Order: sequence, then C-alpha cells, then structure tokens
Amino acid sequence: MSNEERKKAHTRRELRRLVDYNNRYDGTVPREYRSLEELEVARLFACWLEEKTGIVLTDLKSNPDDPPDCLAFQGSTVVGIEITELVDPDVRRTRIQIVQQVMSTRDGEPETQQLRDNMHALSEMTFKTSLNHDRERFLSLLAEAIQKKDEKLSRCAQRMPVYVVVFSRDLWLEEKIVSSFLENVTFRADNITGAWLQGDYYDGEYPMLELPINQH
Repeated sequence: MSNEERKKAHTRRELRRLVDYNNRYDGTVPREYRSLEELEVARLFACWLEEKTGIVLTDLKSNPDDPPDCLAFQGSTVVGIEITELVDPDVRRTRIQIVQQVMSTRDGEPETQQLRDNMHALSEMTFKTSLNHDRERFLSLLAEAIQKKDEKLSRCAQRMPVYVVVFSRDLWLEEKIVSSFLENVTFRADNITGAWLQGDYYDGEYPMLELPINQH
C-alpha cells in the first residue's frame, strides 16, 4: 500500500471514529459522554472568566442533580453553570449524511469521483456553515437556546446565580462576525445571571463572547 493509499485509509478510519463518537441522527454527543463534555466546557469558561474579568470560580464539578449541569464556588457563593449547544439542524443533517456516504466506502475499494466530492464537501462543511452568512438564522437559534435554558432554570435560579454557556462546535465562529451579528441585540431572560457564547478550538483559542441579557 502506497503512502497516499495509507493516508486515505487513515482519513476514512477517522471519519468512522467521528460517526462512532457522534450520534448518527443529530450529531450530538452520546448521553454517557455528555457530562464530561459539559464539565470541559465549564472549565474553559471558568478559565476565560478569570483571565478576562478576574472572577474566580473554584471547586468546579458536575452536578448529579442537574439542572444546572455544573456547580462551582464564587467566593463563598455556590453558582451554577448550565451548558447548551448552538445547533443548526440543517447543516448538521447535511454533514452527517456526507460522513455516512464516505463511511459506506470500504477500505481498499477504488476511490471514485463521488467519494472525492463527498470528502471535499465534508472538509468544506467543517469550516463553514450557513450561520456564518445568515445573521437572522443565527440570532433565532441563539435566542431559542437561551429561552429554553431560561425556562428550565426557573427553580434552581431561586437558590443560586446561574451562568449559561452556549457552546458551538462549528469552527467558523469568529469574534468579528459574531460581534457584528450581536450589535443592538438583547436577549430576554428571567432566571439567568449571565450568558456567554463559546466556540470550539479555532486559531489557537476557544473564542468566547458575553451575550447581552435583559433581566425582567
């Protein structure tokens, strides 16, 4: 097997691992791994919060009595951290279909033009989504995510301050784009102390933006 063939076989194995890790239907992390991902997102948020604002969260841990997903101390005060994911269902559905098409080709089979096109499309989809070019859809999905969490947190917010981190796996997330989308926008929330949008690892960092919340 040539180096090029080995490289292609490795790519296909990695794609299979991606689909094994992600749920085939909606691309979300399987439930048994979800608490680990939530804790990691909360940890990155806590690091950003300390670096950018000086607010220190300690003793971060998963909350077995979810919601909220995680608990920490801010000084002597217990605070909650709730994690939710910003998902574009249309883009995710297309991405999964492409991955499954690539997976259907067995190792060692001749590479067809269709397979090359599918792999190229998958690569493009990894770095570009419709949200990158659609402010209205981005804001609609973001508002929906915040509203759902705000309703879910109505009871626990009476016991503790709760921060919400909206996480996006889409690597397109850039502060300039998102900041322009958020100009003159405020999200209503009755039970959330603060909200942030966190991107996946991109260009050497995990982008993070505080979201404007109007509490009533």
